[in-house]
Amino acid sequence: MGDSLDQAGRETFETPVAAARALECIEELYSQSKPFNTEELKDELNETLWWGTESGSPEAEEQVQKRVRALGWALHELAVWGPEHPHALYRLQIILTTLLMSSPSDREAVEVVPLRMAHQPLLDGLVMLLELMHTGIQSHRHHFSEHQWQEETQAAGRNGDYSKLGHLIRHLSMEPSPDVRLAAMLVWRFAPDRLARHIDERQDVFFSVAIRDILTNDAPEFALSVNDVTFKFICASPLADVEFADTQEGSVDTVCELLLQVAQTDRWYAWLLDFARYPKVGTVAEKALSTALHQLTVAHWSDFVDAVELWTYAGTAGPVANILVPFHQGLGDEKSAEMWRLAFERWNKWDYGHDEKNNHLSAPSVCSFDFPVSMYYALLPLDEAQAEEARLQEGIATVEQKWFTDLSELVTCRNRLSSRLRLVQHSFTIRNPPPVGANALPPCIEPDSEFSEVRYRFYDVSAPQRRGS
Repeated sequence: MGDSLDQAGRETFETPVAAARALECIEELYSQSKPFNTEELKDELNETLWWGTESGSPEAEEQVQKRVRALGWALHELAVWGPEHPHALYRLQIILTTLLMSSPSDREAVEVVPLRMAHQPLLDGLVMLLELMHTGIQSHRHHFSEHQWQEETQAAGRNGDYSKLGHLIRHLSMEPSPDVRLAAMLVWRFAPDRLARHIDERQDVFFSVAIRDILTNDAPEFALSVNDVTFKFICASPLADVEFADTQEGSVDTVCELLLQVAQTDRWYAWLLDFARYPKVGTVAEKALSTALHQLTVAHWSDFVDAVELWTYAGTAGPVANILVPFHQGLGDEKSAEMWRLAFERWNKWDYGHDEKNNHLSAPSVCSFDFPVSMYYALLPLDEAQAEEARLQEGIATVEQKWFTDLSELVTCRNRLSSRLRLVQHSFTIRNPPPVGANALPPCIEPDSEFSEVRYRFYDVSAPQRRGS
């Protein structure tokens, strides 16, 4: 249908029956102040223009010609449309719905509209349709009322509570009416600044999600021109955990630019609480953060360190290392030192959950900050790192000379010391890497002897099962 589309404006056009019927109804709708139901028109056009014929049959060719004539009518009416008539918006809705439904795709419906049609009155009419768009949705995923969920979602967006907002809209998608869908795409194509300004002024989470879903892969790039940080978040957050290999070219660079923009606002930390809380290997977020962080300040680094979940889950140690290895390579030892100090201070205070109730370590443990803490020790004066190694080794050797209420408490204490020791010892490997280079992370955790494995009931939930166990 591509060649037919190119000639649509030059061919004889014809008002589709469904559109003609709709035009007859608008006087009554106007008199009763009722909205026009474009979904019904969409279904009628879909049935008459696309369904019911076999490909290659004479009837199918006639249906193609119907679509061409319908498209020609829509383009002609769009060219002469003006806001003066009292029914102008109804008419614009009918024109846009017909244009969309007579085109093979949304993208082709936009591209077939020539630039000369994008005059100010038409753009004003398109924006007015966006202003009238109702963004209420139905959802049955939430245990509280629909109204309460919508209120909490809007409040989270306006307050910049992105950790909560990310949870509330994680699987949310919007299906705007066909006229609004095409209106948004046309404004985006011909006057993107107006669409950006409308988003900034509207401050509506559901409208922002709708625009994101309409623009699809173009949404993150467009978000760079929108001031509203919540819109940037809505467009970027679905990409965060997507595998880098599965995204289109330029996605990481775009998300990195968004990160740098957000870093200049007071919502950087709130953004990271969703975007960087649980980093994953090989994702867009991992790649973008690794590029963005070395361009930012110590205050931004501090927010990153505080935002990452610091725990003994092995799945975050690798991604944090993947983010911070390029960071170190880009800045070098001296300029990156503050990052390692910040990570060490948080890790040292946490101490593998020392103050957490019912915390039990059944083996020495990995943690999210294995790499940055190892880097901290690697940059200490050698004698200080060696002194810390000796102190920890002595603590492990003499642990049974202390009083504990039960074996679990003793085992946890010993494993906490061993967890710290492995990072100090890995720092020596980083200082003096082998010929093939040092791994960013310490080697896999193994019991230090058969006796200790039995005595201290060694069990590492993160390690692969060993033979015979």
